[in-house]
Amino acid sequence: MQTPKKPDVVFVDTCIFEEYQYDFSNRIFSLLQDAIIKHKLTLILPKSIQDEFRRHIEQKSQEAASAIKAAQKKAPFVRAIKKWPLKNAKPESIKWELVSLYKKRLEKFLKDSKAQILGYENIDLDAVMSWYHQQIPPFGEGEKRKEFPDAFALASILLYAEKKDSLVAIVTQDKDWEKACSDKSSLVYNRSLSTFLESYEKPTDAKKLHFMIKKQKKLIDKEIEEKFVNCLFCVEEDWEGDVYDIDVQEITYFELQITGIGDREFLAAFQADINFFAHVTCDDYSTAIWDSEDKVAFAINKIDTNVSSSETVSGIIKLGISEDHKSIEKILMLEFDQDTFSVSINDAISDE
Repeated sequence: MQTPKKPDVVFVDTCIFEEYQYDFSNRIFSLLQDAIIKHKLTLILPKSIQDEFRRHIEQKSQEAASAIKAAQKKAPFVRAIKKWPLKNAKPESIKWELVSLYKKRLEKFLKDSKAQILGYENIDLDAVMSWYHQQIPPFGEGEKRKEFPDAFALASILLYAEKKDSLVAIVTQDKDWEKACSDKSSLVYNRSLSTFLESYEKPTDAKKLHFMIKKQKKLIDKEIEEKFVNCLFCVEEDWEGDVYDIDVQEITYFELQITGIGDREFLAAFQADINFFAHVTCDDYSTAIWDSEDKVAFAINKIDTNVSSSETVSGIIKLGISEDHKSIEKILMLEFDQDTFSVSINDAISDE
């Protein structure tokens, strides 16, 4: 039986970089670079998507600069911080400093990954316009009707695949990209970087490790629970409120993918819903009065209640396996993609 061909080229869509906030220090990107080297893959980036990256980076930098300005307006005393950014710079200059930093890190990632930029030369414009008029993905209804950047990207990827006789992995959460891949023999769809990385491990190994994980679910649940309750929690309605007594009720995994296998350890990327109870105390601003002299609101009453909430948590776990490769011995490492969560008093549990 012929061994199925695996992709030798990979395209990672904008939404994946957005998911990880363009944080190239995130381990998932180093895992991608390791896979590129190990499996001799080519990372491609269509010019239209590269331009989209730059536009998103400018938007994020503007949002960050505006957030710094808003924080100073809300709490002027932050100017006492020795290295407060607005001491010697205006928000606009901070924005462009962030843009420069973001772009340098993006360019370094692309250079280290030996990415190939695909221009607009020789793409099939007739095909693009045909997709547009017939509303064929990546075009669609509503705003999707204007998806020319994605259409140019798709056309350039198809041209590259044809010229190189390559199979291209498309890593995206965009459903229209998924539809666009469905009828094209040179493209395969991957919903996340973790599923893409897992596809390069031996199927028998991945299946065996999933079985080990299932057998040790209680151990993994306990580790995730311990890390979760030690994260920082805040109250959405009052950031100075307190959240404590975190009590995890249930952990449900909806994605758990093997992303790397070593001699006696392996990595798994996961996403899980965590349902939990918590105790909240905060100011009740529905009873607030306005101090016109100090221009600040003071709450007369306090809220002291229990809430029932849930969070979607993602991260990477490294598990050590026994010498005979039959069971998980210990958890070597656990990292969440974020360590700050919020609860709302709107989720208060009735005393009845």
